[in-house]
Amino acid sequence: MRKFYSFSLLMLLSMTLCGIVAVAQSVTVGNIEYFIQNDGTATITSGDSARDNVIIPTGVKYNGRIYIVDEIAPQAFMHNNAITSIKIPTSVKWIGGSAFYRCENLTFVNGGAETLDYIGQEPFDHTPWLAKLPAVDGLKYWKGWIIGTDLSGRFDDLYVRDGTVGIVYVYGTGKLSGKNIYLPKQFRTIEHDYFEVEKFYIDKENPTFFSDDYGNVYHKNYHDRYYSVAEDKEVELKGQMLWAVPTASHDDTLKVAEGTISIPGVVWGINHESIIVPEGCEKVPGCFSYLKRCKYIELPSTLKSFDMYNPEGDSLLKVVLKAKEVPDPPSYFPFIGCSHVTLYVPKESLEKYLADSRYKGNFKEIKAIPDDAPLKVDINGDGKVNAADVTTVYNYIANPEATGLTLDKVDINGDGKVNTTDITDLYNIIHMK
Repeated sequence: MRKFYSFSLLMLLSMTLCGIVAVAQSVTVGNIEYFIQNDGTATITSGDSARDNVIIPTGVKYNGRIYIVDEIAPQAFMHNNAITSIKIPTSVKWIGGSAFYRCENLTFVNGGAETLDYIGQEPFDHTPWLAKLPAVDGLKYWKGWIIGTDLSGRFDDLYVRDGTVGIVYVYGTGKLSGKNIYLPKQFRTIEHDYFEVEKFYIDKENPTFFSDDYGNVYHKNYHDRYYSVAEDKEVELKGQMLWAVPTASHDDTLKVAEGTISIPGVVWGINHESIIVPEGCEKVPGCFSYLKRCKYIELPSTLKSFDMYNPEGDSLLKVVLKAKEVPDPPSYFPFIGCSHVTLYVPKESLEKYLADSRYKGNFKEIKAIPDDAPLKVDINGDGKVNAADVTTVYNYIANPEATGLTLDKVDINGDGKVNTTDITDLYNIIHMK
């Protein structure tokens, strides 16, 4: 858990509890300001007065007690052009965002723990030291983190060095963009804004994340906390969560992992033709935005909260929502950009959905899920339903024995024959016509 939240907040606490217990205290030692706490630790809050070669001590003494320096707060040395070098003790485990941002004469950084617990975004941006830091396969490593890149254009395969725990977003270098990225077992910080890749491959021994066959990334822990660097806050995970998705073009279905209870907001850039969210999932807040090629989304009966934002273009045509009770959308801009989308809901709940102006006012049409045929028919048994199943029916018509399929499997409409009518029915089932 991050210890330094806000200098002003802690000072307020200190004043509020004054006379009861000494919670925290701001002190200046040399030309560096520290925030000391009862747990025996100290956070550097300002190095604005620091000059030339700065040596951060392992500990600072106050009222006869030594406080271990374990954190550099966000923006602590930002815009200090008077410092030329910095030596960081191994006791420092956290470096906040923009801690040394635009220290334009900082040419040398030394010391520090072998692997830092946390580094905020753009900690050394616009410093001569970062500019000259050597890159390995286009990535600049420091203390177990990627803190910059010199990659130009898209990559085919990018292997992150073993032992790397995270990546720091650097605005000047943009996103890591390419085909495949391979992450080691120690990697624990994934933020979707950092990546624009087709597939993620996670080491199977990674205790935090796993990747599926589609290259999606999931968090393993059902009850854990994940630190979001970009938002600078902790987000409680209540179930497996889809965290990053590929940007490649796929003709198949994106199946969210079984056991997923909630999907985080703003999951975009999905290029699958269809998306299936499993039973048990309860929340889909602000997800599946800016879809590229997706035509069909299927949502479970367990859904309690549902929101879509601006599906891109006219590709998305059908959303099947199996929840009998109307999920609660947000009051602000619910389902924006869905005016061309038909929503299918349980037959017995159709009137409820039609009576809700938030739904009726945003979707093109709201219809009952057909009960005379399954939503999807996997003819070839590959676990997917797409054009390949249509091809299988064509092949059966041409040469039934060659397909190895029985009539009951291929007879979509149940009339005892297999012909172009079955193909039409299958196509309509796939696309919910």
